[in-house]
Amino acid sequence: IMSCIGDIGGLLCGVGTLGLCYISYRQLSGINKSLDTQNIALEAQNLAIGLELEYRIFEASEKITQINAEIQVVGSNNKTKAEALRDQIKAAHEIWYNLFDRLCFLILKRALDEERYRTEYRETLSSILQHDKFKFFGSGSKYRNMIDLHNAWAKK
Repeated sequence: IMSCIGDIGGLLCGVGTLGLCYISYRQLSGINKSLDTQNIALEAQNLAIGLELEYRIFEASEKITQINAEIQVVGSNNKTKAEALRDQIKAAHEIWYNLFDRLCFLILKRALDEERYRTEYRETLSSILQHDKFKFFGSGSKYRNMIDLHNAWAKK
């Protein structure tokens, strides 16, 4: 009789262990689904941030184009106005570079899809760095993310 009680006790212990394993499995399954949902939400948020940055880069680019057109109209007729416009274009370039540098940061940190952005921005980034190499992108440049991303893409 004692051995039967021991066998029954072992059986109940085994069933209890299986029950706990099942409960643990269900809880881990729920956590996994929750993490999947969070990852999808994070990807959507990153996409929204990327699109917002792209839009702001476009706006800054349009501002630069507008100021350049005004400079052409003013020409050398009004030196004071031309100088004020040159100051505005420097500020607009700075805004544009800051936005582009932030986009590069997100790409480097893998918050945005590198392949997609490389296809769209590789030539633009290369052109920017070549055109304004000595003015903005020397060794002490504050636009480090642009330089780092350009170097990474140049190796691919």
